[in-house]
Amino acid sequence: MWVHMTMRISDAVQEHVDSGSVVGLAWGLMRGDSVETGAAGVTEEGGTTATTPDTIFRIASMSKPVTATAAMILVEEGKLALDDPVDDLLPELANRQVLRNPDGPLDDTVPAERPITLRDLLTFTFGIGMDFARYGQQPVLNRLAELGAGMGPPNPQEPATYDTADGLWTTPPAFPSGGGGLLSTVNDFLAFGDMLRRGGKPILTEESVTAMTTNHLTDAQLAAGGPDPSGALGFGLCMGVQIKPGDDPRHVGSYGWDGGLGTSWANDPEADAVGVILTNEMFGGPDAPPRAIRAFWNTAIA
Repeated sequence: MWVHMTMRISDAVQEHVDSGSVVGLAWGLMRGDSVETGAAGVTEEGGTTATTPDTIFRIASMSKPVTATAAMILVEEGKLALDDPVDDLLPELANRQVLRNPDGPLDDTVPAERPITLRDLLTFTFGIGMDFARYGQQPVLNRLAELGAGMGPPNPQEPATYDTADGLWTTPPAFPSGGGGLLSTVNDFLAFGDMLRRGGKPILTEESVTAMTTNHLTDAQLAAGGPDPSGALGFGLCMGVQIKPGDDPRHVGSYGWDGGLGTSWANDPEADAVGVILTNEMFGGPDAPPRAIRAFWNTAIA
């Protein structure tokens, strides 16, 4: 059964490389004590270097769960607390003025009701940003339009290179991004997922893993703008948590996160599975993963 499943995964993702919808990818699946990895295609458009399970990919927002893990290590060491204000650590977030009404003018502000906490940051409930799903006459969006900042590339139907192989990720950034700046391989991220699957040892306690992988959003927050338009996902600490069946076979209780540059990771406790797929094809939008990623999950958790 295991060999049959991994062959089906290989066939499913190879189809998308052969069709040209993705240039290259690598994947890994762990179920129980069995592990299988695979790869297809090449590392860059027009290149000849074959992709392998050891190929390094830019994992974008899949960096977030790693950052949450680092934060929880500091919580366990007593250096941080989830409900402590972050004003001393991030003075830029202290003494904030906030919009009185999201639809009101940008100069109609009031003092924030309370400081931002570490929990707010890790659950993305810290009140900075706009609901871009609710597109229309919003002051922040209007101001972006005035500045000439569009809502997407000039012609999103045309393929484009986000960053070349010798581009942004070849030198250390001025300010490292815990939200989207990491690189990884399939094997490394499988090890990360397996650490969480086994209760955090030897990195975290089981209590910290439970905090990370439990939905923290209220029904009202989910209704106002949860991480998935279908409502199937809640949000733990920097990762999605499956709270009801969604568009793929991952079970309720699964947790993980995607990277907008074309990567996806999830743990499915009911299937005792850890899955990772890394591609070099960007997402078409928040709910539009590359077709190879959809094919991987539809085959890996069946």
